[in-house]
Amino acid sequence: MKTGIRGLLIVFTLLFFGTTVQGSTTKQVDQYLSETASFLMSHNPKPSMGSVGGEWMIMGLARSERLRTAYGQTYEKQLASVVNECKGKLSERKYTEYSRVIIALTSIGQNPEKFQGYNLLRPLAELDGIKRQGANGIIYALISLDCGNYEIPKPDGSYHGEITTREKLVEFILAAELPDGGWAFSGKKADSDMTAMTIQALVPYYKKDDAVKKAVHKGLECLSQLQLSDGSYQTGPAKTCESTAQVLTALSEMGISINDKRFVKNGNSVFDGLLTYYHHGSFSHLPGGDINEMATEQAFYAMTALSRNLSGKNRLYEMSDARKLEEATDSANASIVPGKGSEKKSRNRKKVVNEKEAETQLGEEVTSTETKQVETTKSGPKKKKTALKKEKEAVSDVDVTKSVEKINSTKRDRSVLKKQENQSEVKKVSVVPYVIGGIFILFLGGGICFYQKKQNRS
Repeated sequence: MKTGIRGLLIVFTLLFFGTTVQGSTTKQVDQYLSETASFLMSHNPKPSMGSVGGEWMIMGLARSERLRTAYGQTYEKQLASVVNECKGKLSERKYTEYSRVIIALTSIGQNPEKFQGYNLLRPLAELDGIKRQGANGIIYALISLDCGNYEIPKPDGSYHGEITTREKLVEFILAAELPDGGWAFSGKKADSDMTAMTIQALVPYYKKDDAVKKAVHKGLECLSQLQLSDGSYQTGPAKTCESTAQVLTALSEMGISINDKRFVKNGNSVFDGLLTYYHHGSFSHLPGGDINEMATEQAFYAMTALSRNLSGKNRLYEMSDARKLEEATDSANASIVPGKGSEKKSRNRKKVVNEKEAETQLGEEVTSTETKQVETTKSGPKKKKTALKKEKEAVSDVDVTKSVEKINSTKRDRSVLKKQENQSEVKKVSVVPYVIGGIFILFLGGGICFYQKKQNRS
């Protein structure tokens, strides 16, 4: 009898405190998502096709249910203009251009098979073109095909190479796994970015294929070993927001809890690690660095993936629940109007820079023979706005975000200090529920003991 009562007390305690902790995490994630969504839309009033200020941002906003209808329509019109101008041929060499656009269109309920009269999936039927970019091309072709459960179309009649199948894409990925259990852009040592992105692509096949399941388990173990003491991850010699974001996305896609002991170091989860890059609604590429739009976008959709995992919704890349723009929620449409007040705010913000080479951009074009590099130096102050350099066909092109004026060193020191203060508060969880729960348990335990003594006397 006593053993049964103790068991009930333990179960009640775990349920009560477990629910409280998860509820607190969910509330935190929602807060960061709202703040970051506001930053992204205010600093990108006219979203268009591009790896920054384009598809990844739109996908994150749509999947977090924070995409304003008018904002999404602006992106759609800009994309339509590009597609019509190039007659549906987004690139001759970089097929991740198609993958990225397919993912974004699917997230807003648009059909990429019939966008502006063009089937943007058709180029992905050309396996030779996909392979030209190495593992990146393979991974994002697979993610884009699966996000809408699309059927692979027949290639253009002028193509006479190898035809794409999902089986071939998966086989290519499995064959590229390294002895340490991970994947890399090049070399024999696992890279956290590449390993995390690969796992994201393999999720739909995890329960269907034993070889995939085995490979994913090894990959997860590798990521566990690569995690740093503050919960974050690094690419090469540098800790980066993007690497941490990709791991958080992979774990969320797998349905793994952020409190899983394999991914908690010194009490710090991957989410804790990601927040070390947070700056009042935005994220930096390097710890203590300047605001970076690329890092902000990746951190945003990583938190979106986490939020969907916590709430039991479809995965980030499982878009059967995607809604069309006209079906956007009232809360999304009530969010800030892009551009209003953003110019004034930008004067008080750090300079927005792209410190990461295109080789480390999620889904960006890296050939199998090129070495991934990370730029670890911070950009110097510039008063001139840097024009966004449009990607052409060169693999080494670097996307440059719109920049804002550099604040003076005093304000920067204050910002870093404020950031540290905010980070210390992130881990604080209200003690009120614990106190109430503890008092309730004490009363419950006392009542049970009193009852037992009374029974024993009788």
